[in-house]
Amino acid sequence: MRVVDERNEEGDLELQSPRVNGIENMLQFTTWCRLGIYEMDFGWGRPEWMAMNFRFYKNIVVLMDTKFGDGIEAWISLPETEIARLESDPQLLSFVSKIY
Repeated sequence: MRVVDERNEEGDLELQSPRVNGIENMLQFTTWCRLGIYEMDFGWGRPEWMAMNFRFYKNIVVLMDTKFGDGIEAWISLPETEIARLESDPQLLSFVSKIY
């Protein structure tokens, strides 16, 4: 188990850096779609909402199903200047629904 824990820590450190595998400013994408996160019950009922703490992660996008399965949420961790550019990009905004 110790080896697995150490490898997980190494992976977390890699995700915290904007430089991955020697590539500067790499943007990583992953999906949690169809994992059934909102179907899981750990004994206190199904979750009302799920979120990820991006405090330690940089340059990553996580896609996941909405609670009711009627869309996909994109959790994005980028520098504020890049987020501002995304928020004003007309092409991107044409695919985005209202934020609740």
